Amino acid sequence: MFAKSVRPPPGVPHICYCHTPPRFLWDLRESAVAEIPRSAPIRAAVSAMLGPLRRADLKAAAGVTTFVANSQHVARRIRRYYQREASVVHPPVEINSFSGGFDRGDHFLILSRLYAYKRVDVAIRACAQVGVPLKIAGEGDDRGRLEAMAGPSVEFLGHVSEDEKIELLGSARGLLSPQVEDFGIAMVEAIAAGTPVISINDGGACEIVVHGETGVLYNGRGVGALAAAIREARRMTFSPDAMSSSVARFAPECFDRAMRRIIVDVAGGR
Repeated sequence: MFAKSVRPPPGVPHICYCHTPPRFLWDLRESAVAEIPRSAPIRAAVSAMLGPLRRADLKAAAGVTTFVANSQHVARRIRRYYQREASVVHPPVEINSFSGGFDRGDHFLILSRLYAYKRVDVAIRACAQVGVPLKIAGEGDDRGRLEAMAGPSVEFLGHVSEDEKIELLGSARGLLSPQVEDFGIAMVEAIAAGTPVISINDGGACEIVVHGETGVLYNGRGVGALAAAIREARRMTFSPDAMSSSVARFAPECFDRAMRRIIVDVAGGR
């Protein structure tokens, strides 16, 4: 759920906490728009809509008093598309919910919506190459294709409850993130549970994962790069204390303090 084109009363400042400028307008390859059938009429219709929708988005952005981004990665996107600067306040994560003892398995985990741009197929192939089991939690239009290509070592769990998610994150050998995330709340949750994150070295992961301490950051988008990162993570030993201390900065109270400061500063400048 998100809100667009909010119009506050005259004289009332508008603070926008932005998770990302809409990908379906500005990053077509990294959104569900990339999955629209490529027939000529559909391409023409999408192209015809993009211009007006982008102009409407820019007009809405111009009415914002202060932008707050959920990551440095998103702040750069706001600067690129809206030509605006943004403060950065990371989202609040209930990290204490993920503390405690878990029975660690040997499987790796994907926790994601199942769309082609999420690159879950890369994780399936990489795990097959390494020879490790993979559990996939999530639903989406790409599930049928992914199930057709997956072998017996891949388990599709569909939608999971919050309690099931906590257990899955705590029992996994590692959380895989082969796609560029604007932030990556699941990465924070995994680290809070003592589970390392194996992520592409881009996007919000660079602000969450400490390479060699809370996970592995790898370069490249291919199957081989992720497979090599999985092998590297399996050779490593991760400290639970280092993991928990690393994500303390994402606790809800940190978010509350930072947002209160911004609200007071903006209100005081009216």
